[in-house]
Amino acid sequence: IVIIGANFAGIACAMKLSSQYAVTVIDSSATFEFLPNIHELLSGVKSAERLRLPRDRIFNRLGHQFIQDTVSSIDPAGGTVEIASGERFDFDACVVAVGGVNNTFGLPGVDKFTQPFKSVDDCASIKNHLDKLAATGNGMSLVIVGGGLEGVEALGEILRAYHHRPGLEIHLIEGEASLLPGSAAALGSEIQRKVQPYPVTFHLGDRVKSVTKTRVRLASGKSLKTDLTLWTGGAAPSPLLYESGLSTGPTQWAAVESSLRSQFFDNVFVIGDAAELP
Repeated sequence: IVIIGANFAGIACAMKLSSQYAVTVIDSSATFEFLPNIHELLSGVKSAERLRLPRDRIFNRLGHQFIQDTVSSIDPAGGTVEIASGERFDFDACVVAVGGVNNTFGLPGVDKFTQPFKSVDDCASIKNHLDKLAATGNGMSLVIVGGGLEGVEALGEILRAYHHRPGLEIHLIEGEASLLPGSAAALGSEIQRKVQPYPVTFHLGDRVKSVTKTRVRLASGKSLKTDLTLWTGGAAPSPLLYESGLSTGPTQWAAVESSLRSQFFDNVFVIGDAAELP
């Protein structure tokens, strides 16, 4: 059994498989990261080392093999997985738990001029930028793109640590009409009420058109000054899904049956965020 991806879904799967199976777990990172708390790095409530655990320690205890490398291809018909080093692993069953990748929607400047919000390193980098801006003694103009859970968490932690800073200005942009799309509208309204005492401006029902180092331009025509732009615009499917025939297009998640078995290959299961549930 080959498991690709060793975050929550991949680890949970490996924990259910006894050492009687020949299990190989592959992930590009040496450490598991407790992502539900990464936003607290922005305020210093958490530190990077407290949110990481060595993956080899986890899988050695389970009696499984861990390989730190990037999977370059999956061949379901041939029953093989190839990694970046060129090594191949045969499988009777493959479990794909690759999650998603940062969704920039192909907008100009997003890759170059925004800070993603997907990992411990991402949030530690944001914290470093915030501290440098605060140390100048000048104003801080911050833009958060995305009013979902990540964006709201980022907003809360920035206010927790820097609300007293003179000249602080925060803009939060959400394409839908309310914060936390998909949740009760009253929840978004309550968040807005809570932050009324602070220098926060919400741009709801508006979308980013382009980003430069110092400006975020919106579809409405507004141009926002920015010293630091955080991108919490959601996730897109990993290219590995489409390249391996597990999805019907590059923007589609992997279609699975109710058992999480791929709709296209009997020997592949897709679990976690990568799976498009029936």
